Amino acid sequence: MSKSYETVAGELKNLLSGATEVLSGDMMHLAVRRPDRVSVLRYTPFGGHRETTAADYIQDMSALERVYACGSMTLRKDGTARAFGDDDLYGQLQIADASLWRQAVKIVQDRFKLLGLLPDGTAIAYGYGRYGQTSVFHWRDLADIACDDEWAAGKLRSGQVIGTHEWHECPVDWDAEAVTFEDAFAWPEGREPWSCPHPDNYPGGEPHPGDLPEDIRWSDLRQLVPGDHFTVGVRRDGTLVSTGVSNLIIPHEERFLPDWRDIRSFATVRLDQSFLENTLLVGLTHDGQVRVCAPWGGDLAARFPAHIRCPSPVVQVLSGPMDERPYLAMLGLDGQVYLEGDPCPAMQEIARWQGIRELTALSGMEYGWQEWEWESVILGLGFDGRVRALCRDTGHMTELYRYVFRELAHRTDIVQLCGGGDPFPWSGSFAVAGLRRDGTVAFAGGHCNTAHWGEDIPVGAIIPEERLRLEVSQWRDIRRLWYTMGHLVGQRTDGTLLLSREKSH
Repeated sequence: MSKSYETVAGELKNLLSGATEVLSGDMMHLAVRRPDRVSVLRYTPFGGHRETTAADYIQDMSALERVYACGSMTLRKDGTARAFGDDDLYGQLQIADASLWRQAVKIVQDRFKLLGLLPDGTAIAYGYGRYGQTSVFHWRDLADIACDDEWAAGKLRSGQVIGTHEWHECPVDWDAEAVTFEDAFAWPEGREPWSCPHPDNYPGGEPHPGDLPEDIRWSDLRQLVPGDHFTVGVRRDGTLVSTGVSNLIIPHEERFLPDWRDIRSFATVRLDQSFLENTLLVGLTHDGQVRVCAPWGGDLAARFPAHIRCPSPVVQVLSGPMDERPYLAMLGLDGQVYLEGDPCPAMQEIARWQGIRELTALSGMEYGWQEWEWESVILGLGFDGRVRALCRDTGHMTELYRYVFRELAHRTDIVQLCGGGDPFPWSGSFAVAGLRRDGTVAFAGGHCNTAHWGEDIPVGAIIPEERLRLEVSQWRDIRRLWYTMGHLVGQRTDGTLLLSREKSH
């Protein structure tokens, strides 16, 4: 069964208790730094149920810099990366440097995965992890490791044995033969690197758990870009590194990313439901130029030029489909938004915006699920503090979006925006919170009950979010906002964190 709103509110309260910093957050998750660990609360619609799961993993708090992918990936201040999770089917969570594997005192292998024991008693893993058998990055004080097809286990120095959730305390062969780094990452002659989308589809038999070429290093990173099937890292020198299915697009394969250097930030976007054929890769260079690549060709390659130079250096790029038509929205240093691709008529409005300092893309929720596969709403925050908004022309929640925007349209003092849908079983919900320059909060939102689920929401059916609006109107001295799981989280200038008590529906 889905958890009640009160239960999730209690979990959020516990998460923020003792937290010193919010590391990342959106309407589906919140990640916080605690004195001894990073704690993440994630909302996960699964099998028709709505349930909240928590994942804790210990990190060196002084070394941790950023959190990505709903808390499953972290970037450290030294530019190295770590991952934690149970869905690295394609290898996208395997972002440990090859030098880390060379330090391992023991490496064990089973079918599609590797497990490594490091001298400091921690573990690393690589390969197939659909059942959580590679979710070992949070283990500490290990003396030995072992793995099977569907689980991994570790023996602590205290003698206690721990395992991933499919282990079920089954017998473990601790004396199983270990493999060397050279054997583990040596490809049989004629075998291609791990580049096929699923273990059952590898040509020539079972796949090897992966390849870590000498010229690829997960170190000195500035940014991580998680994808459904791959992960890309942007190094501080502007070059790229990748793992998972993106082994197809690593920089030395010039047919995919020719002359991509000096990249400041990188993004990927899937423009429809197909697996990878309509994936677009977008890179922003230090001098404000945009690089675009459709690695699998097709119609996208014809719609987007490989090199884009706008009249003003680009400082931010949004990409995706709006009304099922792909676009790039590029914000220039001059506050103008420039469009490329095949933007729908509604998107043309963005090109008329002026004086914009930041673009924000948000999604609404319908009956506990994202109302659309991609962002349905684009907000523009002006230098003057005004909020401009654009939403899809088609879609049954369009009237709800417009209702919320009307409440914020007259503001001229906003410095930060956040919002989205409320992922609980209501027909439709959407909210936007704006932080004013004076540290107070402007909030606008609405919802519609289940009677209109799956149908166009008429204006008369929209119910305003009055209680939450009244509550946060009392907040003072706020410097940062997050909207997550139907609640608003605020951080005061003294560092303390506030959680709204009222529901957002």
